Amino acid sequence: FDFLANHLASLDTTIRSSGDIVLPNVYCTMATVVIAPMYFFCKKISYKKKIAAVIVLIFFYASFVLNYINFLWHGLHFPNDLPFRWSYMYSFFLILLAYNALTHIRSFDAKHILLCAGAIFAFIIVVQKVEQKNVSTSTVYISLAFTAVFALLYVVMSSRRWARAATELFLLCAVMTEIVVADTGHYNVSQSKTAYAGDYYQYQEIRELTEIEDSTPFYRTELSALKARMDPCWYGYNGASTFSSMAYEPMSKLQRKLGMYGNNINSYTYNPQTPVYNTMNAIKYIYDKADYNYLKEDGVYTKKFTNDKFTSYEYKYFLPIAYCVSSDILDWDTGSGTPIDVQNDYISTAAGVSGVYEFIPIDSIEYDNVNQFYPSEITNGSFTYYKTNSSEDYCGVTIQITMPKAQRLCLYVDCKDLKNATISSESYAGTRNFDEPMVLDLGEFQAGEIVDITLSITESDSGSIKFRAAGLNMSKFVSAYNTFVGNGVLNISSFSDTRITGSINAAAEAGVLYTSIPYDHGWKAYIDGVDRSDEIVEIGGAYMGLNVPSGQHSIELRFTPKGVLPGLVLTALTTAALIAAAVIFKKKKDLLTGKLSKFAPIPATYYVK
Repeated sequence: FDFLANHLASLDTTIRSSGDIVLPNVYCTMATVVIAPMYFFCKKISYKKKIAAVIVLIFFYASFVLNYINFLWHGLHFPNDLPFRWSYMYSFFLILLAYNALTHIRSFDAKHILLCAGAIFAFIIVVQKVEQKNVSTSTVYISLAFTAVFALLYVVMSSRRWARAATELFLLCAVMTEIVVADTGHYNVSQSKTAYAGDYYQYQEIRELTEIEDSTPFYRTELSALKARMDPCWYGYNGASTFSSMAYEPMSKLQRKLGMYGNNINSYTYNPQTPVYNTMNAIKYIYDKADYNYLKEDGVYTKKFTNDKFTSYEYKYFLPIAYCVSSDILDWDTGSGTPIDVQNDYISTAAGVSGVYEFIPIDSIEYDNVNQFYPSEITNGSFTYYKTNSSEDYCGVTIQITMPKAQRLCLYVDCKDLKNATISSESYAGTRNFDEPMVLDLGEFQAGEIVDITLSITESDSGSIKFRAAGLNMSKFVSAYNTFVGNGVLNISSFSDTRITGSINAAAEAGVLYTSIPYDHGWKAYIDGVDRSDEIVEIGGAYMGLNVPSGQHSIELRFTPKGVLPGLVLTALTTAALIAAAVIFKKKKDLLTGKLSKFAPIPATYYVK
């Protein structure tokens, strides 16, 4: 019943895979709903076709309600949200039935069309009476109105008294009107085209200036702030940011543990991240928008070029997509502490350098409509807050820290009700959004510089805050970087989506080739031409690594998507079946045409002669 009701107009579409209403999005206008049932009452359509159509419809419905079939439709993979992504196939089939019925519209009596429309009227009223969850008052009125409009149009079209072209034009106008009335309220245009696409050519211009002489086979670049989750696709760069329903959940979870803005399921987005993260993920260039000014030339970044929209920076401590680390990396602890702790532990286990981040204590806290925190909370940076006056909308705290020495400042904030964080000091002023927990690299600060961080909270009477401020010990970081270089980096000779080749001189102290490639069973590894795929390991539960012996070696990584070979076989078989069916049907048609030609009427020209 819910499924049938989801054919009506002006419904809320299903986006999430969980909740009270998880239904396929199958609305394809009331024009289809009114005429499609007539397919089964058309005398000019054979019973074989009608029976076949019923079987297909039953199969579609079974696919919607049985997860096993739904799983097959999705290519043996359940997507993250947006369920029933193949539902357009059902909609197409329904439109196909409606089209076939419409081509025989003049074989129907007006009473048959009106009876069908009356049944749909009754169904809509029942839907309204039982208060189906996905149906609003507007759904009922719009569906009833357009059921009546299309029923009358089909009655007119069934009559030979009206010009067919005119009635078809009215039908087109009615369908377009329904789309405008029923659907436009469900679109949310959050920004203009100019705001989204206006800087595309400026980006390409500065990218060409910055990277044209770079011969490195592969590296990643990023923006200091993204407008959308998939800016790498829009601008055309290899980035760390991802939003894909095919993204692996373990990688999404690890990226969030590393301090990336993400949803823990299928997306993670780069904001000015730390040098540790950049080195981990082969990031070489970062482009800062002119109206952000998040980056500056310092001990980590070298300024390259500037135009009216962007400034490009080269990251000084770039490492390729693969480099050797200590085998202790297999014990990397990603499950406890803040992202700053997780990055700290990466450097400790991969390079044997401890304390690359130094936590900065909180000097003081100013409270605005918030209870005072306990000393133990201030020490560990995990606070429980509640409004002292719940009638006021706003509450917040201003945390003050003092830089113990000249170093980079990294902030981690986790508060689900946080509106924004305003950061101000002698050298820095800006407001950043922390609506998801993440790490931000704020750049270099001077010794003794006082930094105020105001956390503004709205729409919540109580909640929790996790806050960490840490300075990067640059000498230790450089030491770790030099250790990675000394252990051996992969000198890439060729790179493609499915094949990476190169050479490496692995030090005796290094036992694992770390890569910033997501771990996948489709990868195979060859060392000196010998298949060593059994030496592939998981790092942090998400990255791919490879156990390598010390010394000079050639490395080849090949990727074949899991299931691609069975998929190719199935595709070949079904293609052959379709071709065979087409040949058989054509032969039958030719045979039937040949038999009927014996009974063909004598041409009119015969009588003229």
